[in-house]
Amino acid sequence: MSDKDNHIQYDKVSSGIFGYPVVDWNYLCEDISVEQILTHEKQCIEQYNARYISLSLPCAKPYLISAFEECGFKFIQHRLNIQKQLSSGSYNLYPFVFIPLSDKMQLKELLKKCNKLFFDDRYSTDPTIGKSLSLQRNKQFLINSFQNNNQRIYILWNRTRKTIDGFRTYDFSKKGVAAVLLGGAVKNDKVFEYDKILNYLEMEVLYSLNIRKLSLVVSTTNHPEINRYISELGYRVISSSVIMRKIIDS
Repeated sequence: MSDKDNHIQYDKVSSGIFGYPVVDWNYLCEDISVEQILTHEKQCIEQYNARYISLSLPCAKPYLISAFEECGFKFIQHRLNIQKQLSSGSYNLYPFVFIPLSDKMQLKELLKKCNKLFFDDRYSTDPTIGKSLSLQRNKQFLINSFQNNNQRIYILWNRTRKTIDGFRTYDFSKKGVAAVLLGGAVKNDKVFEYDKILNYLEMEVLYSLNIRKLSLVVSTTNHPEINRYISELGYRVISSSVIMRKIIDS
């Protein structure tokens, strides 16, 4: 198995923020031995000077997890890849609109807003990284998305209060498909369910952009979110993945 077959790559953003080399390993094969795992780990250390290896397994197969656990990898997160076929719809949810982030001033405001948003990505749930460094990483990805021609940031804009109450970052590189890269909404209050408002408005807006398929990844620990996506919004599960990691002692 080669690095290309296993999608092993250096994570420049995470490495810069965490202060040590981080490598992403997206494991795609059906089987692997302990010896093969240790061989690839050695390659990561020699080629990238890796100190943190983040591993994504395509599904929760016990023998795969056991093999990586035997090599010192720890379970971090279980995720579902879900998808929805979009159809036409119109939602009047005044005073909210879902609009593209247009300039650096709005980006600056969104980055400030991120301090109050909840994220449950692979690094925020890892006790060795924590929410502070994970937040810095997410902010950097927002900046990168703002500068990427294939990606776009949309914000949930409150026309009355003139505030950003949520956002989504999309990858539009595949025609007719939008893949959610990052997202969040302010905490719901007694009046508004901000995350639900965002979900409905994004479907309307994306459909108007000729997007017919919307996909995203959710953590299985977020039960209310999963229930809403599947039971209420009509998403279906495409696949599942397990996130593990190993810290290499220097």
